[in-house]
Amino acid sequence: MKGTILFLIPGIVFGIACSFFNKDFEKLDVLEVEKKEEVKSEQKDDWVGFIKLCGVVFGRSILSNGLSTFLALYFIQQFSKSNSFASLILSVFMEGDRLLLF
Repeated sequence: MKGTILFLIPGIVFGIACSFFNKDFEKLDVLEVEKKEEVKSEQKDDWVGFIKLCGVVFGRSILSNGLSTFLALYFIQQFSKSNSFASLILSVFMEGDRLLLF
């Protein structure tokens, strides 16, 4: 593909810029490791909260995928709507679902 090589230019520029700041990043990493070791001794894992969060995420995913699979078919069969109308309803649902993620 023509022009693909042009994408190397920003990567090279960014790589050079990062190499100049690499030593500063290493210093920050050492400080963060020291802080994490101090905090780690004080924190405990919250498995109950993690299981609740996983349940909510998995449940929402199952509902969203199930609705997106059968929504258009439901409108076609139950309400005798056209394929284009059912596709429109599905598109509106998916766009609304996408907006809820942000």
